[in-house]
Amino acid sequence: MSLKLSFWIRPSLKNNKRKVPVYLKIHQNNIRTSYSVGEFINYSLWDKKSQRLKGNTPEIQVINEKLDAIKSRAMKICNELLMSGEMYQIR
Repeated sequence: MSLKLSFWIRPSLKNNKRKVPVYLKIHQNNIRTSYSVGEFINYSLWDKKSQRLKGNTPEIQVINEKLDAIKSRAMKICNELLMSGEMYQIR
């Protein structure tokens, strides 16, 4: 099983405060799906390479910690399903 998790933003979906949404992209065995993480950020603060916000203000630290927690939880769920032997598929 091949599993890859990554974060990305959608600049085309700016809200009324001119912030863009953050998404979690899950790739598993050539199947890809994306989920909104519920955060909107300033486009200029996004670091595409590290998939995190640049800076160290309290607000940025909270969002980066939330992204880390989301990624950890998604990995944990996928690993638990794999260990249980149950068949599942991302959608």
